[in-house]
Amino acid sequence: MEPKTLIGQATEKQIAEWKEQHGEIYSTIAEGHVAYFRTPNRKEVSYAMGLQNDPMKMTEFLLKECRIGGSDVFEKEVSFMLGAAPLLEKLITVKQTEIAKL
Repeated sequence: MEPKTLIGQATEKQIAEWKEQHGEIYSTIAEGHVAYFRTPNRKEVSYAMGLQNDPMKMTEFLLKECRIGGSDVFEKEVSFMLGAAPLLEKLITVKQTEIAKL
């Protein structure tokens, strides 16, 4: 039995092209839908940080701006959007640094 194709599923070729163009690519899957995301750029992160008082707007903005393909249900339906919200922690990573007094 062949694996079921997801709504919005990209080909391996398309994923390879996205990786070449954007670097790391992430996907999220829910109820037969899949969407693909890239890491936001500095301008997008800056704008999103200004939306911290409205977490829903911040989530919606980042998911819309960073979706590069797949099903658009993750930006159109609130339940899918909230389900994909943990993905933002992967999209915006903070590097651990060491601070030393000299």
